[in-house]
Amino acid sequence: TSTAFDDVTAGDAAGNVTTTAGDITIDAQGNDTDIIFKGTDGSSDTTFLTIDGSDAGTLIANHNLELGTDNSEIIFGTDNDVKLIHNPDKGLKLKSTATSDDTPAILTLQTGDTDIGDADVIGKIEFQAPDEGSGTDAILVGAAIQAVAVGDFSSSANAMELQFMTAESATASAKMRIRGDGKVGISPDGNAPDLGTGLHIKT
Repeated sequence: TSTAFDDVTAGDAAGNVTTTAGDITIDAQGNDTDIIFKGTDGSSDTTFLTIDGSDAGTLIANHNLELGTDNSEIIFGTDNDVKLIHNPDKGLKLKSTATSDDTPAILTLQTGDTDIGDADVIGKIEFQAPDEGSGTDAILVGAAIQAVAVGDFSSSANAMELQFMTAESATASAKMRIRGDGKVGISPDGNAPDLGTGLHIKT
């Protein structure tokens, strides 16, 4: 049958769209029109999912996105060159699918800050056990690795310091630092060591 969508009214029972052969196509043909999936959560009318027609089909989920099978993959790129793969009961794998030499998987942490100054954190990886039943110190960040600016960035300067952070009974603090000039400092109390007279590792 053929009928205008704006002539279809709400019914009061479950409905199905079914075909025994071929595809089912939902085609929003108006310029920049979205495809929107709505429903009721509790008593609230809720937009569950939007496919944005003004942004080449960007998928906007209102809540969680669940991939409900082991070894599920999220695949990126026009030639499927990068995969984020579920590692069952362990975590995630980031894989470059390129088979040629010297094509590693690269994870880049970027900041949107347009004016990097001294001591600004550029990127950080934190380690934490937030569900530990003891609470208090036990659920704080126990270790971290962060990249920190050393001085203001400019067209001729991007001096950085890589900090390795660990904790005993508080939030993790930097215990070892590696500077862009190759100096290495270790400071058990977490305070910045004097890298002018501290431990140096040189070639």
